[in-house]
Amino acid sequence: MVYILKDISRYEGRLNNKELDKAKDAWAGHALFGVPENQWTLINVTGPIGSTASIYYPLVFQLRKWMYNVQMSNEWIEVSPVHQQYYQLTHKQKEDLETRIKSALASVAQSVSDLELLEHDLRKYKEFLDYLHCTHSEKTGDVFEKPEPDNKKEKEEWKKEKRSGEHEMKALFIDQVDFHAGSAGQGAGRLSMSFMQQQNIMPSIVQDFFEMEGLDDLEKSSRLKNIPTVEKNMLKTKWIAYQEWRRLFDNEIKKRFKNIFRLVESRRSSVVHYREWLRPYIARHRILEEGFQVSGGGGGRGTTLTSFVHSSGQAVASNGIIIWAWREYLAPELYRTPGEMTAKARLEGAVPWDDWTMKNLIMNKDTGLKAEHTWIDEDWVYKKIKQIDEHRWLDENRPYYSFFDIDYRRTNIKFASGAEIEDADFTVNHFILSQNIVFVKLLEVLAKQDELERYINELIGFPATGEVKDEKKAIEEAKEAMKKPKEKEKKPLIPASVKEAPQKFFSFFDMGLKFAKAGPYERDLNDRITKSYMKAMAVDRFLPLTGFIKEKAGFVQ
Repeated sequence: MVYILKDISRYEGRLNNKELDKAKDAWAGHALFGVPENQWTLINVTGPIGSTASIYYPLVFQLRKWMYNVQMSNEWIEVSPVHQQYYQLTHKQKEDLETRIKSALASVAQSVSDLELLEHDLRKYKEFLDYLHCTHSEKTGDVFEKPEPDNKKEKEEWKKEKRSGEHEMKALFIDQVDFHAGSAGQGAGRLSMSFMQQQNIMPSIVQDFFEMEGLDDLEKSSRLKNIPTVEKNMLKTKWIAYQEWRRLFDNEIKKRFKNIFRLVESRRSSVVHYREWLRPYIARHRILEEGFQVSGGGGGRGTTLTSFVHSSGQAVASNGIIIWAWREYLAPELYRTPGEMTAKARLEGAVPWDDWTMKNLIMNKDTGLKAEHTWIDEDWVYKKIKQIDEHRWLDENRPYYSFFDIDYRRTNIKFASGAEIEDADFTVNHFILSQNIVFVKLLEVLAKQDELERYINELIGFPATGEVKDEKKAIEEAKEAMKKPKEKEKKPLIPASVKEAPQKFFSFFDMGLKFAKAGPYERDLNDRITKSYMKAMAVDRFLPLTGFIKEKAGFVQ
């Protein structure tokens, strides 16, 4: 199964999407997908180069003047290599973008590799800072000793950490510095403490060195003052060497840490900037979608391969654009639903994102929007509600909308003689949709926008769903604002036993009976929708739009 509202195209007034054609009647009351069969047309225009574009752009601008919201749903382009001039402007541009992107991605990869090496060094120096009982500023990298706390318990922990760090530094001195004292080759040097311990010359010298906290310990410590004078002199020499090494080592560690910290921050910044610089190139490359990239019909590989227009030996360029235009619709006064009923339905929870819509058209993994964009969730939907409201794309107090799906397909042909012609089809589909169907289609537009960002992020190595600052807070605020008002408990006018009696009677004879309509929208297609909406919409909406195209094409004098 696929997203059921993905394809709303028609041919000769009938939906091409058979699944949608079957399902729309079952949605009665919960949603309205009205398909006026006489409000579909295909207008073909043939003329010189640029003649059809001079119809398309005035059309979309005029739609805005008529107070329609307009968004592009899809676009593709296919150019024969024989058409050199146009090919250089389109496909050659895409090939150049591919070369730039590959080169930039290689630079980013190298920068990331360098960054990882620097971060490894930084972690190592950070470990040394811990041994030195030092910390650093997260902003500047400046190093300073950890201050002694006033709290008794914290002070004990502070002293314990300091002793542990001192022990690690002594071990480092013994293993990495003193180990080579008097060395003439491999192994411990003859003047090192390790050699003296291993050869049993001074068996306890390493342990004695670890116990020392200063030269005074050789005279004051109850154990160290009793060791032989020779070992005392050796420990004194080693302690002086250790102190000198610490002085040089501590300063060098602090200086190197600060330098590497700055290099890491610089490299991180450069990696981020490299990736940000890539975004426009990747976006342009993604937008230049070729016809052969698209599977199936609708300008994809299937139709392009077998099209009578496209020929490998002829200079042909094709371009397809689908735009959506929508505007709220109020029925004529005679048929209009009383405003009190609309307000009451709104208070009782008749919102575009009601439970039925969320369950069946958005979050359903088989037929909902989630089937097409598997990464969406309810938090994403609530966040987009606020975005739709900011764009003023939807009015929650207007339950029905006039919705146009306009498919503009242009073909440019250049002959060997140098002459060029342009041919275009304007396929105009007009629907009457309930606000929840329009809401789902708007989510589809926003999902495509986010899909592009996810694609770019994945390509440049950023998380696909990077959390925006304060995003969770914004989602919670949107949820709170969009909560449906709780219905007040009312005492039923008719007792439940009386209401259930007819149902029990008819169910006994296996006969269905309902006294109430399901959902907040119209379900009387023949009585209400056809007479109240479709007829009037043909005159008010469909005919002015198609008439505008015909007038610009010169069909109407």
